[in-house]
This record gives sequence, structure tokens and C-alpha cells, in this order.
Amino acid sequence: LAERLLLTPESLKISINSKCQCLHLQWTVHNFPYHQELKMLFQIQITRIETSNVTWVRNYSTTVRWNQVLHWSWESELPLECATHFVRIRSRVDDAKFPELSFWSNWSSWEEVSVQNSLGQDTLLVFPKDKLVEEGSNVTICAISRNNQNNISCYLEGEQIHGGQLNPYVSTFHLKNVPFIRERGTNIFCKGNQDNIKGIVLFVSKILEEPKDFSCETQDAKTLSCTWDPGSDTGLAWSKQPSQSYTLFE
Repeated sequence: LAERLLLTPESLKISINSKCQCLHLQWTVHNFPYHQELKMLFQIQITRIETSNVTWVRNYSTTVRWNQVLHWSWESELPLECATHFVRIRSRVDDAKFPELSFWSNWSSWEEVSVQNSLGQDTLLVFPKDKLVEEGSNVTICAISRNNQNNISCYLEGEQIHGGQLNPYVSTFHLKNVPFIRERGTNIFCKGNQDNIKGIVLFVSKILEEPKDFSCETQDAKTLSCTWDPGSDTGLAWSKQPSQSYTLFE
């Protein structure tokens, strides 16, 4: 029983990156053997709205050193502003040198992650904000009502889209295979009661093409001059996103 308590994940901390809709986790392993390295497997559970509704289970395998802070990131397809999330983690040794330690530890405590208290007092909100995706991607948007409205309607470029209810206050809409419409983005807006209207811009880039006609030459055996056809520019006006960049591996 003492051994089972040694390698339980502790000090779990979670931060939110709204730009990429990611949860960043960091934790340590309690009482890790001094100056020892072990291959370990971590199992991470993520739930929405309540802890009994387990939505995702992910495994993360890595080699752990003494006193190491571990990191793992998860990207949510539903905007994080739309629902409260809960996260917990457990671990086991996955090292052939120590087969006797190959059992799961206890779960860490559930950590609650919510940004809804910082969204302001608007009666209608739509997320994600200024999301950049590649043409053909699937995107989930949500509309949050402060007035328990069940008749929120949303429109993509003027055409109504249909979705469902995550809870009485949140409507979700799943867009499949989104097309490139214009460089300045695709307009989405939602309407609630009393003509309350809120919208977002979804930036859809063209598919990044494989460089073509790539060739290199040198005149002095010191300077290498390379050229290629990059294809269509994926940079989008007003998206604050740069055009594609290239790295040459020699």
C-alpha cells in the first residue's frame, strides 16, 4: 500500500490558452526516487459540466526524472468558454526494469477549469473569437445566452445553421468541411430575443500546398541559392496571421 502512494501525480495546475482553445497541464510526481529515471504512463480524464460525464480519456507516455515538472496540452473542439471543464490524472510505472510497480496510482483530485465568470455581462455571446482553420476543417461554435433562451438562431453567411443544446444556456453548432469564402473571413452571427445579435468572424485559409519545382544551385561552393513555387498564399487579410514561412533543411 505504501508503494501505491509513492508515484501519485500531484500539484496539478491547469492554464487556458483561448487563442488555440487549449488546456495546458503541469504536474509533478510525488516522492519520486532520487536521481532515478522511470518510463511512466499517465492517464488523463477530462469532463464537461459535471465530473460524472467523462468525455475524454487520454494516455501520455514519457520518461520521468526526479524533481521534474511534466507538461501536456489538450485542444478542445468546443470553445472552452462554452462549458466548465474538469480534469484529473493518475499514473503507473511502465518500465520493464520495475515490473512490480506496474499498477495505477490513485486519481488526483478533480481540477475545475472555467472562464465563464470573466466573459462580461452581455446577454448573448458567440465563440470562438477569430479562429483560424484550414479549408475543409470541422468547427464547433457555441452561443451563450444569459436569459435561458431556447430559441437562439445562428447564420453562416446569411444561411441558417442548425445545432443542439449543450444545456439550457448554451447552444452548439457543428460546421463540417468549412469552405474558403473570402480573405477577410467568414461571417457568423446569432440572434436571441429582442433582436439581440452577436457575431464572430471565422478565418478559413486555403490549404497549404506542397512546394513545387524546388531546386538549389551554387556558383562558389559556399552560397546555396534555392528557388521553389509556393503555390497559393494562405495569408488572410485582417486575421493578424502571417503568410506561410519556409525552413530549409540542409
